[in-house]
Amino acid sequence: MLSLRRQAVAAAYAAAAARFEAIDRRNLSPMEVGIHWALESDLVQAGHSYQQLAAALTASDPVAWNAAHASVTATVGALGAELDELSAIGYSVA
Repeated sequence: MLSLRRQAVAAAYAAAAARFEAIDRRNLSPMEVGIHWALESDLVQAGHSYQQLAAALTASDPVAWNAAHASVTATVGALGAELDELSAIGYSVA
């Protein structure tokens, strides 16, 4: 069950990354483009990390679990910092 939840979270991050990929970057300021690329990249990475977490859980592999968990933690932290950057340039982030 937990593995399925993590797979669902991975799919949600992948879908969010796909929506970011579809944005027309020509309408973004240089600062927005930089944050956009970072967000898109980290959304993809978060999806991969959650997939690895689900696989480690399924395989009952504590070493892989610890590595995937560290990757999830780092990537989600980076996403938070990027959202803070958007707030700093005037975006409302909910």
